[in-house]
This record gives sequence, C-alpha cells and structure tokens, in this order.
Amino acid sequence: MVRKSIKWAGRLAVLGMLAVVVVRLLGSETASGRTGNGVLPSIGGDTWPPVPTNPNQQG
Repeated sequence: MVRKSIKWAGRLAVLGMLAVVVVRLLGSETASGRTGNGVLPSIGGDTWPPVPTNPNQQG
C-alpha cells in the first residue's frame, strides 16, 4: 500500500513538473511571438493566404 502511494506521488510530481514546463514555454513572450502589449500580431496584407503565381502564364 505504501509503495503504491509512493509511486503515485512520484507520478504526480513528474506530471506537475511537465505541466510547469509547458505553461512556461507557452506563456513566454519570446516563444509565442507576442509583442510587448500581449496581443498576438495579426497576419494581414497580401501575405496571407499565400497564393502561388501562375507558372503557365507566358508574358
């Protein structure tokens, strides 16, 4: 009984550490590409969606 409790406590500790790492990676401003105000930059203009040029066009 005590061994099972120790195993489960170890598993929970490992999962907790993994959760902390994931939250820090996702929350860091440099990893997520956020600007200083916390808003994700928008993709606009003629860059999205990427439209290929017509390769068969002769000109």
